[in-house]
Amino acid sequence: MLVQATRAPIGKKDVLKARQYRWNAMHRVWEKELEESLVPHEEAWFYTEGLPAPTLRTVTAQDRHR
Repeated sequence: MLVQATRAPIGKKDVLKARQYRWNAMHRVWEKELEESLVPHEEAWFYTEGLPAPTLRTVTAQDRHR
């Protein structure tokens, strides 16, 4: 599952980097890939950090190897 920090304020950049999010320059969003079972924990982290709810996207093998 791809977790994207859409609409994250620029002031949260260092917090996202520390959480191992990477900047996707093409889509202009911070993102990282997680196992689906870890997504609820990550959503809770977004809430406690005051971030907007993340955008979630399923990543297929075809997406991964473009």
